[in-house]
Amino acid sequence: MKQKSIGLALGSGGVKGLAHIGALRILEQNNIKIDYIAGSSIGALVGAYYALHENVNEIEKIALEDKKGKFWAILEPSFSQGLVKGIKIEKMLDLWFGDKEFKDTKIPLCIVATDILTGEKITFKTGKIATAVRASISIPGLFKPVQFGEKWLVDGGLCDPVPVSEVRNLGAKFVVGINLDNYQKNRWLKNDKASMASITIAGIDVLRHYLGKYSSALADVVVEPSFHDPDYRIWSKFFTQNTGQHIIKEGEQAMAEKIGEILKKI
Repeated sequence: MKQKSIGLALGSGGVKGLAHIGALRILEQNNIKIDYIAGSSIGALVGAYYALHENVNEIEKIALEDKKGKFWAILEPSFSQGLVKGIKIEKMLDLWFGDKEFKDTKIPLCIVATDILTGEKITFKTGKIATAVRASISIPGLFKPVQFGEKWLVDGGLCDPVPVSEVRNLGAKFVVGINLDNYQKNRWLKNDKASMASITIAGIDVLRHYLGKYSSALADVVVEPSFHDPDYRIWSKFFTQNTGQHIIKEGEQAMAEKIGEILKKI
């Protein structure tokens, strides 16, 4: 029996997105060929590189090497529209993606961003990949928006954190969604240590929890990694500790738990 065409919707979630690497590795080990990919934010970054090269080991190497260089790429202060200018980040993305365009990918790809002026979801399926990724990872307030014609583009996770509908639009008949924002599964706030800042951050995480549930609801299988250490959501820990490897392992474990269901359904 012919396997259904498989789409992968890679969710937003900051440094937790390294779990996508582990999930991809388990799919590869089980000889599951991905036919379509859509990604938001960190999911756009991982998904774009995989769509170009289909090499999960290479993604892991790039993600974990030269942490100092990545740190200095973020430390580029701006005094308007965002804390980080993003010029160094654009150079880093150009180093990773070069002038590659969507037509150059081995796997059809869609990247999601948000127009902060109108609130519209913007999808990229043509043009330069680095530009689309730069837009999709631009967390409002942290990174300056990407000006694209009359649009001001920011993080795709604001409008569609697990872009299941977009990977279906590409042609996928069976969709695996990876949702990184299950707050109820990974709740971290403790009432005896709650501060104004932590309650505010937890409130945002709860919003993301419900948006992630809504966004991934139409997937055939939803994979939701468990992040056992609350520090996994903090980028600074990635730069100073070995959390990257641990997060990748969380992705492997979550996908391994669902692989039997996926194989049965496809």
